[in-house]
Amino acid sequence: LRTAQSTGRGEIDVYCGGNGVEGLIDTIETLDLLISPDSVPAHLASALNIPVLVLFTSTSPLLGFWNTERKGNYMVSGVPCRPCHIHGGSSCPQNTEICRKGILPYHLAESAMELLGS
Repeated sequence: LRTAQSTGRGEIDVYCGGNGVEGLIDTIETLDLLISPDSVPAHLASALNIPVLVLFTSTSPLLGFWNTERKGNYMVSGVPCRPCHIHGGSSCPQNTEICRKGILPYHLAESAMELLGS
């Protein structure tokens, strides 16, 4: 959140799911951009034509659930073991978690600003 705020953009929100799927959809519909892991919110935003920056960690668009040519796909490069899980995993088979730990907030902010066109 601190990195997002440093971009100079106001109204950065975090949704924690208090109102179920309907609340999530209502929230997504108000967004200029969603930053999300490869998960339900990302797919909902895409279906609602909301720009989305999708973080691929243990999954990959190459699995066929997401368009590989789509703008907004974010992955740490040089991770030869990806994908290690078809639907995401809770533990790293290599015990490195480089696909997660290699995410730099500054790079996410840059990618988000690119998607927003500013």
